[in-house]
Amino acid sequence: MQLFGRTNRQVPPVWLSLREPATPVGNWAEELVKAALEIETVIDITQRAALWGGFLRLTKVPLMAVAGADCARAPESDVASHFVQAKLISLLSCVGRDSLDFFFLDYREPWEESQLNGALEALETAKQDGIVQHVGLACGDNDLAALAMWQFRDAFEMILVSPGQQFDSLEPLARERRAGVLVREEQFSDYPFLRLVSTPAEVRA
Repeated sequence: MQLFGRTNRQVPPVWLSLREPATPVGNWAEELVKAALEIETVIDITQRAALWGGFLRLTKVPLMAVAGADCARAPESDVASHFVQAKLISLLSCVGRDSLDFFFLDYREPWEESQLNGALEALETAKQDGIVQHVGLACGDNDLAALAMWQFRDAFEMILVSPGQQFDSLEPLARERRAGVLVREEQFSDYPFLRLVSTPAEVRA
């Protein structure tokens, strides 16, 4: 376990993202969730939350999700806010919970100010209401766009990045702001359907 940036939470060094196998066999979904729960780590339910939800109900495992990319097509701030709110309601309904531990805003390209304002307003309200415990920024392939936006918005306690150039570009600001850093590792464990996608990385001093 290690401290995850300014979230001040102790988290495992490897998180798991649930994915459907190319050739599903038998009770694969139930077995996959069971194996993930046995590892006792944070579980990413971004993909097909409704499928995993039935198996995760009544559990206390920390959950994370990445969403919000559709805000890039919102014509005004209220619509962007609605997109985020609706996604949060959908995710929580799927898993039967009142709160999501970690939520990353999916920022793949530059947004209009109104779109960004709407999304962040919705997330701030959700955090104040206890619907989301920690808010982060999931950076797409355009790390410079993410950096440009993040420099003027200190709304994120954590970031999700790819290894290599993207991490190198965003690390200095992450260090300055004590943000928790998750790195997409894209590795597989011995269990064929568990993908190790997010490793909290200690930001170098």
